[in-house]
Amino acid sequence: MSQKRRARRTASPASAPPARNETPVALSSPRRRWLFGAVVLAAPWLLLLSAEGLLRALGVGAPMDFVLPRRVEGEPRLLSNPRFSWLFFDPAVARAPSPFSLPLRKPPGALRVFVLGSSAAQGDPEPAFGLARMLEVLLREEYPGVDLEVVNAAATAVNSHYVYQAARGCLALEPDLIVVYAGNNEVVGPFGAGTVLTAEAPPLVRAQVVVQRTRIGQLVARAVRRIGRALGRGTAPGAWHGMEMFLDRRSRGTTRRSHAPTELTSATSATSAVSPAPPGCRWC
Repeated sequence: MSQKRRARRTASPASAPPARNETPVALSSPRRRWLFGAVVLAAPWLLLLSAEGLLRALGVGAPMDFVLPRRVEGEPRLLSNPRFSWLFFDPAVARAPSPFSLPLRKPPGALRVFVLGSSAAQGDPEPAFGLARMLEVLLREEYPGVDLEVVNAAATAVNSHYVYQAARGCLALEPDLIVVYAGNNEVVGPFGAGTVLTAEAPPLVRAQVVVQRTRIGQLVARAVRRIGRALGRGTAPGAWHGMEMFLDRRSRGTTRRSHAPTELTSATSATSAVSPAPPGCRWC
C-alpha cells in the first residue's frame, strides 16, 4: 500500500471513532446523590412537623403531659392534667387522678412524695381517707417541722402501663420518694392481657402513647372514635371500656352440691365511677 493511500485513510473522517460526550449526568456525582437521598428522607418528616405545628397553632387537640404549668392567683403552679389518662382510655370512659397543685419550683428542704397505683392506692371512693392521706399523717407525725408534700397521683382502673408513664412524669418533678401500690388491674386494665382487643406488648403501648401525645395522633384518634360511634359501637373499635368487656364472656362451671351446669360471669360488677370528659369537649 502506498504512502499516499495510507495518509488518505488516516485523514478520512469516517475512519475516526465518533466523539463521546464526557459530561457527567447531574446525579452521577456522589455528593449530589447523597443530597437527593437526604431530601427524599427528610421531606416526609418535614411535612409531618409542619402539619403538627399547624394543628397546634389552630388549637387542635390538647397537651397530654402529666402536669401543666398554669398561673393560679398570679402565682406560677404545676397542675395535674385531667387529660393525661386519655393516652390510655377513650375520653368517654377516661379516669383521672385526684387534682393536685404544686409550686413551679420545689421549695428548699421540702420532702416530696408521690403515690401511684390504681383505685386501692387512690382511696376510691374517698381519697381523703386513702393511702396517700394516711401516709401524709404518719410522716408529719414522724417528721414535725418538715415541709412535706404528699401527692396522690393514683387513678382508678389503671395498670402498670399508666403507672410507668405517670412515674416518668413524676421524675421530672424532683420527687424524694415514689410509692407504688398496684397490681389489682394488671390483667383487666388498659392494654392488659385480659382485655382481648387492646392487649399489646409494652413497646407497642409506649409507641402508641408517643403518637397520642401529638396533635396528629389525637386528630386521627378522634376520627376513629367518630367512625366507631357512627357504626353504633359507642366507642372506637378495640377501645377499652372497663369491666363491661367481660359481661358477655361467660364460663361454664358446676356447683359442688348438685353438679348442675351453671353460668359464671367473669365480671362481678360494672365499672367504677368514671371521670367524664369536660363539657363541650371537641376532642372526645
